[in-house]
Amino acid sequence: MNKLSLLTCLAIAATPFALSPSAPSLPPTLETEDPFSRFELPGGARLVVLQLADAPRQSTFTFLPLGLLHDDAEHAQYSHLVEHMLIRSTDPDNLSAPGMTFNGETTGDALRVETYAEVEKWEASLDRHLKWLELEAVSEEDLEREKGRIAREEASTVQNGYTHKWAEAAWNQIVRHGRSHAAVHADVVGATPDGLLDYAKQHLGQLNTVLIASVGPVDPAAIRAKLAEGLSERTVALSSTPRQASNKKLPARTTTTATWDLDAHHMVQWMELRDRDARDRVAGHALVQLLNMELAKPGEFKVGHLFTSTASVPEGRYLMFSASLAEPEDADRARAVFESALDKVLSGKSFPIPIALTQLRAQAAQSIDPAPARKQLERMGRDTTLIEAQLLLTAVMNELRLGLNYEETRAAWAALDLDQMESYLEHVRTHAKVSSLVISPK
Repeated sequence: MNKLSLLTCLAIAATPFALSPSAPSLPPTLETEDPFSRFELPGGARLVVLQLADAPRQSTFTFLPLGLLHDDAEHAQYSHLVEHMLIRSTDPDNLSAPGMTFNGETTGDALRVETYAEVEKWEASLDRHLKWLELEAVSEEDLEREKGRIAREEASTVQNGYTHKWAEAAWNQIVRHGRSHAAVHADVVGATPDGLLDYAKQHLGQLNTVLIASVGPVDPAAIRAKLAEGLSERTVALSSTPRQASNKKLPARTTTTATWDLDAHHMVQWMELRDRDARDRVAGHALVQLLNMELAKPGEFKVGHLFTSTASVPEGRYLMFSASLAEPEDADRARAVFESALDKVLSGKSFPIPIALTQLRAQAAQSIDPAPARKQLERMGRDTTLIEAQLLLTAVMNELRLGLNYEETRAAWAALDLDQMESYLEHVRTHAKVSSLVISPK
């Protein structure tokens, strides 16, 4: 939906992470105290709350286990459409109500719906989240309206060359489901109210796949009590079996061409990441950060048209390189840029590994404190009322991507020493099996 998405419209004034030319020796340990209050709600839903007494709003996020990388065959973007319909099940036209605003976003990993409420409206905002967990009907009028909104979002992003989101949906259809054409637009157009409702009920998981996260001045115990009461009184309509790991692996060292129904060219490259333990998880996360810093340097492609990420799908954990192309012939240049960036990072030519590891670990060890970012925003004359929400969102999305909670993540960073990091990078260098997909219009 994205009109108020923190990932797209909240300008964080903090200086982008950069590596300095020197760094102190590796700290022996990292603080592992969890700043969140964590609860299990009726039905097994998880709740994490960060209480910050001076926060001006109570911001709440509900994460549901459906994303663009996990949609079924021939149902591209259905997760995105479900997100729109969850919001519209309570508000057909607007993204606000008295004392609050709300929004939704669907990424490759998860579907998220969110509220930003005045403190005295915190209970009303949680009522909305409870309602979103009960998608009881899909209005044909609302569905047609949301199809149009998604089409306009597609057109806007394609025009500006930001097609990464749609490429995730296409990669899922082509690579994971074996299709030669990804109907990223047409699958949405063809959705029916009954079909979409059935899809939501089938895929949006039992309550034990739901994560709710909230930040603000309200007592965590009060939030738990409010949600527990609401969930105990309701029969949640969404039910299914959670996604299971797969024994199969995606094809390795393949070069594929395919088509989609968007007027754009895109390339995705991927390789499986070693995933033996938590240290491998954070080492892979570090690799992605270093690659994105290298790719952000001035070059042949516009900033934002190239980036790397990790993707966790039933077949395994993968490093993904995404490139928005002006023409299909640009794929060779994009491959060369990625290969060069990967070589520089793995060899330490761009960022010396001891310095990079030290500073990435120090960054991971920083406490969740809104004060520094708030001061920087104030100096720029920018809105500071959502900074707490951004901090919570970043922390929780990292937990979801890594599959590790706060304490586990910090413990993994503490256990990842220089020898192990260099061993991980050497494994990538010697075992990387890079596959490539170029998508063109049809």
